[in-house]
Amino acid sequence: MATGEIRVVAGVICRGNTVLCMQRGKGKAEETSFRFEFPGGKIEDGETAPEALRRELREELNLNVRVTEQDRFMTVTHSYEAFTIHMDCFWVQYPEDGNATFCYREHVSHRWMERDRIQELAWAPADVAVMEKVRETSEKA
Repeated sequence: MATGEIRVVAGVICRGNTVLCMQRGKGKAEETSFRFEFPGGKIEDGETAPEALRRELREELNLNVRVTEQDRFMTVTHSYEAFTIHMDCFWVQYPEDGNATFCYREHVSHRWMERDRIQELAWAPADVAVMEKVRETSEKA
């Protein structure tokens, strides 16, 4: 992968007809500051995308989930001013016994939003295509 390119993962965490939307805090880039995104993070050397997502959700949200390659539903490539991300996105079912206390390491808040209303939030640019597909999927259900 070229310099300035980052591989990341994101989970669309569903609980019934709602989806977990995480709000980032103030960051270096204005275009992502205080915007909503699907939780996830960078893939470390030697990790598969599902392994990275399980680790990130455990670290960031104190959430243990089951994610496999079969849960992948799209990949997004988005170029920001300083770098390009390649984001592998997965459907994640919120555990029935889920009672996570989110850690907010990179985020300032979260919302559980109905799938057909998630477009009401201000999304980080890379997450817009994911949000649209999640919403489309809701409309077909």
